[in-house]
Amino acid sequence: MDHPKISKLAFTGSTEVGREVGLAAAKKIIPSTLELGGKSANIFFDDCNIDHAIDGAIMGILLSQGEVCYAGSRIFVQDTFYDKFVDALIKQFNSVKVGHSMDPNTMMGAIVNEKQFKKILEYVKIGEQEGCKIGCGGVRIIENGLDKEYYMKPT
Repeated sequence: MDHPKISKLAFTGSTEVGREVGLAAAKKIIPSTLELGGKSANIFFDDCNIDHAIDGAIMGILLSQGEVCYAGSRIFVQDTFYDKFVDALIKQFNSVKVGHSMDPNTMMGAIVNEKQFKKILEYVKIGEQEGCKIGCGGVRIIENGLDKEYYMKPT
């Protein structure tokens, strides 16, 4: 951040580090772009191609098990086709093959570590406590030799 030839700083990540990047840009009086701690939203209207929308939503949240800062973890759906969209999304989530990353049929691999896995389960629990209905998943997968790592059904 201190190199004299840098004319702009860009950072995606935590608010704590982003604050430092923003301050460094301000000190140099150069522009900065910061995407901090947010979760990217998907917005779907009833005139969309629902098959493409579902594919995009699935890829947006399951890419790298959702462990990326740009994961599409929020979905806003126009009320006129909400039920149809959610039903189609659940159907697709239930068809996702979870497994070892070396298996070419795998669509979603293991969660990075136990700490992150427990954090995900805690968020599922919080959602349920706040009245969320779990449409699919929400549990660990231990069948077919997946008990040695941290696999979770798409939720």
